[in-house]
Amino acid sequence: MANLHTQVKKLDIENGLKDCEIDHILPRSLTKDDSLDNTVLVLREENQLKLDDYPISPDIQKKMLPVWMSLKNAKFMSQLKFQRLTSQKQLSDDQIYGFINRQLVETRQITKHLARMLTEKYKDSSTEMFTIRAGMSSEYRRIHDLPKCREVNDLHHAKDAYLAATLAQYVKVRYPKLDKEFIYGEYKKFKSDKKKNNREYGSFILSSMKYDFTNTITGEIVWQGKSSCEIIDKTMKYNDCLITKKTEIGDNQFYDQTVYSKNSGKKMIARKAHLPVNRYGGYSGKKAAYFAVINYLKPSGKKESPVTEIVSIPAQIYTLEKTHPGSIDKYIQDNYKDAVVLLPKVPINQKIEHDGNEQFIVGSSEVTNAKQLKLPYDIEYAIAIALKRGVPRVTISEEQADEDDKLRDKRNRQIEKRNKVINGINRFWKVYSDKLANQYQQFGEAGNNARNAAPEYDKLSIDDKNRGC
Repeated sequence: MANLHTQVKKLDIENGLKDCEIDHILPRSLTKDDSLDNTVLVLREENQLKLDDYPISPDIQKKMLPVWMSLKNAKFMSQLKFQRLTSQKQLSDDQIYGFINRQLVETRQITKHLARMLTEKYKDSSTEMFTIRAGMSSEYRRIHDLPKCREVNDLHHAKDAYLAATLAQYVKVRYPKLDKEFIYGEYKKFKSDKKKNNREYGSFILSSMKYDFTNTITGEIVWQGKSSCEIIDKTMKYNDCLITKKTEIGDNQFYDQTVYSKNSGKKMIARKAHLPVNRYGGYSGKKAAYFAVINYLKPSGKKESPVTEIVSIPAQIYTLEKTHPGSIDKYIQDNYKDAVVLLPKVPINQKIEHDGNEQFIVGSSEVTNAKQLKLPYDIEYAIAIALKRGVPRVTISEEQADEDDKLRDKRNRQIEKRNKVINGINRFWKVYSDKLANQYQQFGEAGNNARNAAPEYDKLSIDDKNRGC
């Protein structure tokens, strides 16, 4: 992509484009459009000179028009992008309001339908349905450097729910009526402040959370920007969330949907009545609707011994029970000799404790770990960054920083982030192995083996450690 701001200077591809940044044609303060139709690659030093304005200055358009024309004619640039780059029309107040309104309002149809259903259900109560745009939580995480870590545990679900509820409450009290003139006036003040500080804040709505807000009519302090954001960020770093799984009893699926060949050696069920498994293969087995605990006589060599086991109740039998009562009892008696039902219904994903270990029942002879791995936040942060983007690089040289105070500030932030990630990765293995040995007994010797491997981990380079996380 050609540089927006000059034809004289060229992008240094051989240097890995380290002197470049991604710039947005329509400002990010108005729209979170990171598509190719709204982004360009520019030299960093030139990007620092560009204000958060649209349209692009006539001088730049004049220099770059031949390049843009050639890219469009060669079909390397869409007509929409070309129009955005070459337009000389200022955004109208209505257009700006439309962009900001889309930052606030959820546009996905499924969310709208659900909100209508809930509104109808609770119409006779004081409950109010309020939706926010799905991307607001992700945008807040980006602005406040709160990366999501899916690989370590499931706590991000609870944190996402908390963040969505908090943002919805903020929007509700801060922009209660989405008044056009009020919001446009706020946006103009936001742009003025952004030019003074020259920092990238992100979308206008989320950036407004930094400022205090007082109701001019009542005098009530509606929002205290600094302290409120500090509380949100601190809460997002907590790792003491309570996590559970939805238990299930049902007949939503009769079979394991994996289809095996006729030579698989598995006990199979025909896909259709006219497709015998000895010719066409079939499904791998019956899906459980739930489980039961029974005592029965189990063959053991030439003897039969009484055993207590968890057994699956197939979805087919569960469904048949609705029209033919007694089908479940008949299934148990036909398949388990002298069976006595001790616990008639255990749902899938039932949480249990066995030998001090928290587990979920997911099969008649299978459990999964139910205890979340909780790491110190600095380590979880490092893992989230490293797994998503690798160890952060310092892209601004010392020489560049010496020439510009803004670049110096940005370089210092890059160094701080890189050191934070490296320190977290270096600490990871010891903390992980200690937790594995002391808190997860079901993994046997895995914890001690991990501890014994710690010296080898310490010898690895930071890149190898990153790959091993």
